[in-house]
Amino acid sequence: MKMRRFAVLLAISTVVLAASLTAKDRPNYDALANSNASKDLSPEAKAKAEKLVKHGATMQVEKRLGVPSFLFANAESAQNKNQGTGRTTEESAARGHMAKFAPLYQLADYDLATAELKSIHNTGRGAIVVQLRQRIDGVEVFRDEIKVVMNQKLDLVAMSGYIPTWTKGRTGAFTLSPAQAIALAFQDLTDAQINTPSLEWRETRDEFDFFTLDTQTESGINLHMVEPSRVKRVMFDLPEGLEPAYYLELNVGSPDSTDSDFYSYVISAVDGKLLFRNNLTSQD
Repeated sequence: MKMRRFAVLLAISTVVLAASLTAKDRPNYDALANSNASKDLSPEAKAKAEKLVKHGATMQVEKRLGVPSFLFANAESAQNKNQGTGRTTEESAARGHMAKFAPLYQLADYDLATAELKSIHNTGRGAIVVQLRQRIDGVEVFRDEIKVVMNQKLDLVAMSGYIPTWTKGRTGAFTLSPAQAIALAFQDLTDAQINTPSLEWRETRDEFDFFTLDTQTESGINLHMVEPSRVKRVMFDLPEGLEPAYYLELNVGSPDSTDSDFYSYVISAVDGKLLFRNNLTSQD
């Protein structure tokens, strides 16, 4: 009886140990949202807002960066000046509206000219939404984008989000390698340390580099990359400046289980600190 009880306890402890080696249920994290910085619109921007923003409508401000995050246009500023000429496209109209509101976002002409079109949503009725984003030194700014919402006449209704100015300072340079960023995220997710040489580059596709973990390392830590980890360079917008970083995705599980944990990360390429973590499984 004692031997049987010991065997049961041993089996239970083995399961617990195996569970401790699998990916953890990590809380989502955002370095910008957790920043204590507070910055209001400049006096010049506030004066400009009085002339452009719809009166009585609250203009939301991203206090950590000191730029609007949502606003409604008043009747005068909403007008599409090229209406009726037949030459205005959704994108050009959106850029024209952005130019009027540029001082509120601290954007210069170069910022507007280099803003990259991400998408246009137009079903032929209702709102038209043009999304624009920014690249700094050729590197995409993580998640920052402006949505220009217009009616079918291409008059402005509202603007949501923001993009940084090209002249905003950098916090450092790309010092870490993509493999180092993956290794740091892997340890955060699983508590398991892996050496960067154990991460094998597979291919580059759609701006992403894809890495797998060698079978010897996976066997040693009893963890498996369900799919290759993809990683790319980004800039992460912080109050103190744009942080060179890596966006990456990790899908990790036990080799003998069909379950896995799927997370996205942004890891600083300057010093390896965690900037962003999001549970993609719970999001799905």
